[in-house]
Amino acid sequence: MKLDSLVDLVLGWAYARNIIDGSDYYRQYMKAQSEMGELADALLKGNKEETKDAIGDVLVCLINLSEQVDLSLEECLESAYNSIKDRKGIMFNGVFVKETDENYERIVKHVKADEAVKI
Repeated sequence: MKLDSLVDLVLGWAYARNIIDGSDYYRQYMKAQSEMGELADALLKGNKEETKDAIGDVLVCLINLSEQVDLSLEECLESAYNSIKDRKGIMFNGVFVKETDENYERIVKHVKADEAVKI
């Protein structure tokens, strides 16, 4: 199935169960946080099926939340992409550090020094 079709199905499911109108964005946000905890647990255990389920549950919560604040998942993702598409930086200890980070120059020097030692 295509993502937009799945989003429509999720929203139909949520409206039918009064999740959108019967709750609020704060509670949906808290539910997404709860699902993130389940995702963390699945990742820590290396359980791919539980990881897939948890990522899906987080997406359901975010779809519901975006609907409650009158935004589409597509426009949220597009906005995020437009913010990152030209971003530059470096990977350090498994984390992307933006070129605008106050520690960027120090980290670049550290990474280059580590690379020189490996040669």
